[in-house]
Amino acid sequence: MGAGHSHGSADSRVSRMVAASAVLGVFFLVELVTALAISSLALLADASHMLTDLVALFMGLTAVLLARRGSTSPARTYGWHRAEV
Repeated sequence: MGAGHSHGSADSRVSRMVAASAVLGVFFLVELVTALAISSLALLADASHMLTDLVALFMGLTAVLLARRGSTSPARTYGWHRAEV
């Protein structure tokens, strides 16, 4: 009854998010250093935009990791699965 496909495991989601965060972090640092070295306001603005993207990725990663936790109290019948919402 699974319709013949899967949605991937949570481990693959976490590893992809960590890899994307690492790549984005490296590009952010390179762009920030370059912007400061050549005094480019446009590059500095783009670096700050990349920083907000990086913060959003970390928030999503935190939600995925929280959703993997089981229920510790009878009040949370779904555990932490709603953390992603």
